[in-house]
Amino acid sequence: MAGQFGRMMARLHSVATARLADALGSYIEPGQPAVPGLPLIVEHNLQREGPEGLFMTDQVGITWLTTQLATAKRGALFEIDGRRYMVDELIADDGHAITAACTVTP
Repeated sequence: MAGQFGRMMARLHSVATARLADALGSYIEPGQPAVPGLPLIVEHNLQREGPEGLFMTDQVGITWLTTQLATAKRGALFEIDGRRYMVDELIADDGHAITAACTVTP
């Protein structure tokens, strides 16, 4: 998105993330330096859509701004308050914010 509308959308996402972030966390990808201090929105009891409609999963949705982390790879980890969440897949990306479906790891 370019122009004034794009800047307004970026501002909207920035303000929303600042207000709605549940925690600061780190992104850890093997062989890469960790990315600490990410404001993350954490959605437990993630709902997904399948052939039979909406269903509850045991996955956790984690959302962040692309200005702070451009993407996340399958198998990478988010660490929040000592808990680790493995990235299963990216499920939403509007160019400003990305949401990944993650599984809690021991």
